[in-house]
Amino acid sequence: MAWVFRKCRTLTPSAALLVILGAVLWLPISFGVATLLHAVLIAKATSLPAWMQLLHPVATIIAKTKLLVLPVYPAAWPQAKQHPSVQALIGFWRYFATLYFVRKTRHRYRSLKGTVAEGVEASGRLTSSFGLRSRLDLLLAPLDSVAAVIGQGLRNIAAIAVALLASIPLLGAVVKRYADQYEQANRQPAKLLSDRVSGCYSRWSIKFSAEYYEARERAEAGKSSVGA
Repeated sequence: MAWVFRKCRTLTPSAALLVILGAVLWLPISFGVATLLHAVLIAKATSLPAWMQLLHPVATIIAKTKLLVLPVYPAAWPQAKQHPSVQALIGFWRYFATLYFVRKTRHRYRSLKGTVAEGVEASGRLTSSFGLRSRLDLLLAPLDSVAAVIGQGLRNIAAIAVALLASIPLLGAVVKRYADQYEQANRQPAKLLSDRVSGCYSRWSIKFSAEYYEARERAEAGKSSVGA
């Protein structure tokens, strides 16, 4: 990723735009080539030589190459957006957003969103006033108890499996390290799924920005100058 950002930073606007278009085209091409290769190898398994079945990993690698082009979009976009055609599209979009029917549609959408939120809040108050929520909690209590028992059983089975794997000489160190990491994570207070997803996105999104690699290059240059 660092190499991609470093190379794309020096591209001309036209070259950066071509790089992005090539990355966009490679997504369906890699998927189609990999799928076709898998299908041919499976359909002709009886007539093709046996060694050709080794091409399945090659097809899998071709399919996975679509992940390698993901850094191209944020890396080449700062240069590509300086192209006249991209600037024209950006200007047209800004003009389109200022049109009357677009602004009216945006206003209606926000009004509808607020109305729906108020309706959900009112329905919650209504169910609480009739006592439906307490009855629903009583109905769900047995299911919660069964889920708790099943969860405890699965945790016990997982603990036994981890203990067996830890006793294997080659896997013991790796399993113990992962077990220690999960145990340390479990000691921390539980977070909502949305908070965990937001935290993971914030940690990874910064690595898809040119500023991150520029700051890292400056830090490495500073360390090398101090060492010299």
